[in-house]
Amino acid sequence: MEKNKDFEEAWYSDRERAFREKPEPGMEHYYMLFNNSNEAFAMHQAMDQAGLSNRIAPTPRQLSICCGVTLIIEYDDIQSIEDLARDKGLSYLGIQGLDNKFDGHRHKYA
Repeated sequence: MEKNKDFEEAWYSDRERAFREKPEPGMEHYYMLFNNSNEAFAMHQAMDQAGLSNRIAPTPRQLSICCGVTLIIEYDDIQSIEDLARDKGLSYLGIQGLDNKFDGHRHKYA
């Protein structure tokens, strides 16, 4: 099977964007992106223990630069979440905001 170079270049471009950009306030949802589900579940557990709001959700198609699991978080908690990740040595790709419609059946694992 031949690789699609345009798709691959777009994927890496989007992946780099996730590392660089800080999300803007006022977006409908904020997603924390991870390399794999183990990272996502470790962050979910740490955030729960710290009392930070989060919801496990599938990765929206617009952000499909990571594994299939994201955490939906609150914009006002971003700095606390970044501090928690640094203090606990937890990994994540980035945080992105999207103005997408929420579907309670699709946007929720737990």
